[in-house]
Amino acid sequence: MRAIICLPLTGLLFLLWACGSDAETGGAAEFNDPAVMFSALEERLGSAASVHVDFHVTADGAIEVDLSGALRMTQEGITEISAHGLFAGEELQLALRTRGEDYEFGRLPDLTSGPTPEHLREALLIGLTRMGILHNLAMLSAGAPVDGAEGGVRQWAIVESLEFEGPEDEQGSTRVIGFAMKVGGVAAGSASLEIAREGHPVLRRQTVEFPDGTMHVVERYSSVSIVR
Repeated sequence: MRAIICLPLTGLLFLLWACGSDAETGGAAEFNDPAVMFSALEERLGSAASVHVDFHVTADGAIEVDLSGALRMTQEGITEISAHGLFAGEELQLALRTRGEDYEFGRLPDLTSGPTPEHLREALLIGLTRMGILHNLAMLSAGAPVDGAEGGVRQWAIVESLEFEGPEDEQGSTRVIGFAMKVGGVAAGSASLEIAREGHPVLRRQTVEFPDGTMHVVERYSSVSIVR
């Protein structure tokens, strides 16, 4: 797995590592413990029969990003990512699609194909919660496969020191969890993830430090469906 990848469009080193029903309530105990709440989200995603998340990712500073798209995993075993918009000064379209035992990924129209990795689904979902979806969108933009799809993503990308940031929102419907990240055993910065009481991600914020500047990333999630 790569911790650093060079994006040819920018000439910068993009620090990728630094960088039931679908309304299932976890209960008061879960909502008052950040580590339990975060783990419950990952368990809910990992055990779901189907998952759908629309996303809008923006970033400013060292690298400009404005990407919209969707992540979809079906009960029939299909996994898809589609995204379009601005990445590092270039308009592009990204895609990942499984087709039975094979899949294709990268920038449209030039996709790379190969056998579907055994742990692709887990790598995408853990990547979403721990590193943010921009991590693997950046991989796709470089024509690279999803990090951790061959296995071991939970041991490679680790979150720790989970704490609530502030009280519940005024409606008592979401909590924001801040955490530190380690990737490959190396400290990789910090982020925050807002999670709804129903157990789905709402908003993620992260700051990435580059040798020549800082990038501020915001990921907004909507139309989230997690079906057991």
